[in-house]
Amino acid sequence: MEGWTYFIATASITDCSHPNRPPAIRARVRAIPGYLDGNPDGIMWGPGPVNDALRSANYIQRNEDLKQLAFESVRHDPIGFLDLVGGRTVRLLSTYDSAYSQDARPWGEFMVRLGLPISGGDRSENVWPHLLDVWAMLRLALWAALMVALALAPRRWHRGGREIVAVGTPAVTVFVFLCLTNPGARYLLPLEPAAWLAAGWLAVALADRGGASVAGGAATVA
Repeated sequence: MEGWTYFIATASITDCSHPNRPPAIRARVRAIPGYLDGNPDGIMWGPGPVNDALRSANYIQRNEDLKQLAFESVRHDPIGFLDLVGGRTVRLLSTYDSAYSQDARPWGEFMVRLGLPISGGDRSENVWPHLLDVWAMLRLALWAALMVALALAPRRWHRGGREIVAVGTPAVTVFVFLCLTNPGARYLLPLEPAAWLAAGWLAVALADRGGASVAGGAATVA
């Protein structure tokens, strides 16, 4: 499904100046007003030519068509693509999670689906947005710690640095891929244990360095 993933990541910068130019799906996505500027989840899973292509018997060819459009968009408007990447990075590190966001009522929608009543002014739901803000700040600090830990790891290769590189590099690679495609805040959850581990290792490494500096200073004085 890489063609679909790449296309929805670049949909808003699709070149529609020549709608009849191949592939044929270019004309179809352009024909619907506002379609290319819609929510990525809506483009992927909602009604429209992209979702129709996903269910098409010519799945493989449609995948290649969408991939072609996506790569063409990046070549045509690299600045616009970088702007999209910046916005995705911010969204990835925030709490916004596209159509799956439940910032106001984290479980309200599921209660409605089950036919259960929703109480008004629930204290726990009033606290929820503030908890999400704390989580956003914490995860930002965690990923910053992971980057710093990876930078320091070669200097402490035999003191946990090797393990941090082994754990942290795949997490950062996936993080970059998500920034280039279609992230939601929930996508980082499976990767955050690596960031927690790196933050703990970094704290120990900095404490050891501080202790060594103090010891070195005392030895010099003596």
